[in-house]
Amino acid sequence: MKTTSYQVLNRRNDHKPWFDLLQYVPDAPRSEAVASFHLATGHGCFAKHLFRIGIPPTSCCPLCDSNDEMDYHHLFLCPTISAEGVCGRYWQARELMANAEFYF
Repeated sequence: MKTTSYQVLNRRNDHKPWFDLLQYVPDAPRSEAVASFHLATGHGCFAKHLFRIGIPPTSCCPLCDSNDEMDYHHLFLCPTISAEGVCGRYWQARELMANAEFYF
């Protein structure tokens, strides 16, 4: 019997804490689905994740002077991010990060 890519995905990731959350992503509007996936996995445009893969020199938030790691929780604490709702805050942070000069 041929193994489908969905079965492979299930086997490789069913033990990860974000895996159960993925069942809700496909029904959301695209911008919400993308933000939800990135927030659930921690693989979004966060300095903490980007630092882990070797892009910026630090995992601290480049948008404020707090010296806190920029991760999911920091979205709600960063004074620079003012958008409403978790998805709005994610997209605003991503836009601001694209313009931030912290990669060099």
